[in-house]
Amino acid sequence: MNPFMKDDGPDAASGFEEVEHTADRALRLWAPDFETLLVEAARGAARIMSGRQLQGPFPIRKHMVLEAFDRESLLVAFLGELAFSAESGGELFWEFEFERLSDKNLAVVANGLRVPALDTVIKAVTYHELEIVRTEKGLEATVVLDV
Repeated sequence: MNPFMKDDGPDAASGFEEVEHTADRALRLWAPDFETLLVEAARGAARIMSGRQLQGPFPIRKHMVLEAFDRESLLVAFLGELAFSAESGGELFWEFEFERLSDKNLAVVANGLRVPALDTVIKAVTYHELEIVRTEKGLEATVVLDV
């Protein structure tokens, strides 16, 4: 685990941190709502892939429309799409403009940049022990990434 792999987000109400995992990489996520949880997951994955926090400007825009069975499946699909963009085109995304979001679908414009190389390639986003749970402060989840 890298000690710098922690980001408390714009305020302490949301964030991500990399947590120890036996074989792969994992992100523990927390946020006041589902939209912010998705953003923190995307930023955590981008940070793992790039080895750093991304700084703007973000000239690349990508429109994504995704459907899934539930929140967990939507989180996996969202991160999977971002991991594919990173591996296939070196595109990492840090800012997101949600046009539509429910427990089963989303439409979002992702803003990012191209990097010359990735520190880490995410081969797959797994469902291993994935559950989004409601807490007093909002939502929490841990997502395991196959690297």
